[in-house]
Amino acid sequence: MTAAIKLTKRGPEITSDQSVIEALRAEYASRSFVYLRQLIAPELLDLFCTNVEKGGFERLEHPYGAELDTTDLKTSALIDVLFNNTRLFEFIQTITDCGSIGSFNGRVYRYLADEDHYDGWHNDLVQHRIVALSLNITKQSYEGGLLELKDLDSQVIESIPNTVFGDAILFRLASHLEHRRTPVRGNVPKTAIAGWFRSEPQFMDLIRQFQST
Repeated sequence: MTAAIKLTKRGPEITSDQSVIEALRAEYASRSFVYLRQLIAPELLDLFCTNVEKGGFERLEHPYGAELDTTDLKTSALIDVLFNNTRLFEFIQTITDCGSIGSFNGRVYRYLADEDHYDGWHNDLVQHRIVALSLNITKQSYEGGLLELKDLDSQVIESIPNTVFGDAILFRLASHLEHRRTPVRGNVPKTAIAGWFRSEPQFMDLIRQFQST
């Protein structure tokens, strides 16, 4: 299958095959998620992994879970530069019909099987988030760590694996949906980028605020 989009040092490379775009739109509309295969160019994936391992992790606890969070500022900056791109925003808007995207924010986390890492059901509808992204940057295949989607009136409606290095899951945020990650099993930890496309603030406004401080 033709890759829909790839993020490179020169910017996004987006397919001109409209049948691929329409297939993603239909999949997202019916199932509330799509895979974006090999979303990041190999050299950038390697850079992410190198920076993350050098930077290390510290424990992060939040209202619905606990995990390891990267402390590497280079990784955070690379996420900001790579994902805050107008052409990427237009692509996501086309696939999801989410409305106007102003900015993206994300971080790298790690899940270990032998730690008390967990993720409870939640909807992420805070800070103007409208669409979520989970990108696997684990070079080895891990066990567990599924993304589960649940309708508020039903049982789990999707259990989504993503163990291929460089693949991403784009999924819907809505008041009628909740999601969680299942525990990781075995000896290989799960390392991934979790991120959110937001209706506001505008990314350039964030840059101006940073420059003025």
